[in-house]
Amino acid sequence: MAKKKETKQSPMQRLFVYAGKYKYLTIASWIFATISAFVALVPFYFFKKKGLRTFTSSLIQKSKVVQVSTLLFSLLVLLEGEAREKPQ
Repeated sequence: MAKKKETKQSPMQRLFVYAGKYKYLTIASWIFATISAFVALVPFYFFKKKGLRTFTSSLIQKSKVVQVSTLLFSLLVLLEGEAREKPQ
């Protein structure tokens, strides 16, 4: 018996076999994923451009983020402690 050599398909070929007639959607998803990755980097570009220290210091001074977040965390801890003390 002669063994036939089966060529192993690459992962890309298997993906396109699975996609069937919707190969264009697979390619479109790659394009949109690439665009999404670059758009996700935009805030980091502006932080670097403006200076992260300037941005965060003005944010903390203007909106009192530290005080509000500390208050909310303390409230959460207090409510969680009360919830554990009550028997159900």
